[in-house]
Amino acid sequence: NDLAINPVTHLPAVIHYDKSSTAAGTVAVGALKYAYQDETGVWRIELVDANYGTAACGTINSYCLGAPNAAAGSTSSIMKLAFKSDGTPAIAYVFGASVATVSGTKQIRYAERGSSGWSIATAFSSSTAAGASNASTTATVDPMKAVTLAFDSSNRPHVTFALYAQTLLSSEIRYLFR
Repeated sequence: NDLAINPVTHLPAVIHYDKSSTAAGTVAVGALKYAYQDETGVWRIELVDANYGTAACGTINSYCLGAPNAAAGSTSSIMKLAFKSDGTPAIAYVFGASVATVSGTKQIRYAERGSSGWSIATAFSSSTAAGASNASTTATVDPMKAVTLAFDSSNRPHVTFALYAQTLLSSEIRYLFR
């Protein structure tokens, strides 16, 4: 989870992973949610992104928030909430194929709320296929974590994250900006 204060309303907002959540079209449970306090003090909750696949996160054929390499993966620092200067919320987070046996990608996604709801873009993607520089699929490693998100004076997003490659000989800090 992550907490931030809206710079316009000065009220709190939280993002969190709701393991028990289901969404239209999803088979497996789990979703990224955004909760914020409105001007009357009531908490409002919005669905941002949902897991999908044929099994729960951390098992074969699941694609999910955190994209862990094992069912008991330690997916820490996988999401970050920030606000643009006008109070628009945005989230950078890890999403993708879960466990080593699933082909696909592990991603850094960027979600931003607009007038018609949340829009999601893939800011970075790494294959889980065999390859020295691809995201690690080793069960003891969280391949992407330590996500940060900040905005510059022009409201452009800047994201950093740690990437562990399949060689496990080194890790990298990656920097993304729009």
